[in-house]
Amino acid sequence: MKELYKSINLEQFKAQIDKEENINKPVAYDLLEELTFMKETMDELKTTVQLHGATYIFKQGEQEYIKENPAMKSYNATVPKYNATMKQLLSLLPEQSDETNEFMDFVTNG
Repeated sequence: MKELYKSINLEQFKAQIDKEENINKPVAYDLLEELTFMKETMDELKTTVQLHGATYIFKQGEQEYIKENPAMKSYNATVPKYNATMKQLLSLLPEQSDETNEFMDFVTNG
């Protein structure tokens, strides 16, 4: 996986999954693969929106109106799916004991 993640390091997720024994690893790896794809896609969409704006003026004949950038629309549609997939992956990991787990603290508390 590429190391372009600034907020959540998905490589650390993979390492955590590798360490766990009581986890459905094929499902966890599939979810992680989807998260990776969604994160890369969201980064591309975000860059497009930053370069071209969230809206643009659409002209059709003599009519003009403001229209949402398709990249913005796709980004907004992907974010809830990314969050739901992240939540699903986190639910597969067993609850931690009283010991502090810096990784899980970082993921759950940002």
